[in-house]
Amino acid sequence: MKSNRINFEISASTLKEVIDAIELASAKLKPVLLTDITKGDLDGYARMGDSSYSFVASAIDCANTKPSLVPGYHNLEEAKSDQRYYEAMREIGSKLENLTGLVAMNRELAGVELLDFSNDIYASVKRSYQVGDPDGIVMYQTLKPRYARPKRKGKDEA
Repeated sequence: MKSNRINFEISASTLKEVIDAIELASAKLKPVLLTDITKGDLDGYARMGDSSYSFVASAIDCANTKPSLVPGYHNLEEAKSDQRYYEAMREIGSKLENLTGLVAMNRELAGVELLDFSNDIYASVKRSYQVGDPDGIVMYQTLKPRYARPKRKGKDEA
């Protein structure tokens, strides 16, 4: 089923503004992000998701209420600072994930529409080639590699 749901253009000035805003956000966050951390660095550690967050917040509340519960090797103020950092990263991450998801889906839909269009053009060019149209021959040679099939090896070539 053919459709044309993507019917937008992003002006050069709007694109520049968006890229500038992303670069500004990146620059603002750079001083508070560890850039040398990898997924492997987190292996073996428990991960905190949304369901764990209420437990963490309650534990910090308990520690605030009765500081004597905090083991000597922990620092309550550092934990509260980490909590504020986590909350900020969660909020920023949520906004970025939503935006990234929308951008990716729209990019993918535009790609679907473009590929659909291009396949129809290829079919027309191929028909033009088959009837010997000189322009069709040149265009077919340009587009043909997209659908070129690898040559099968003969039994004696294997």
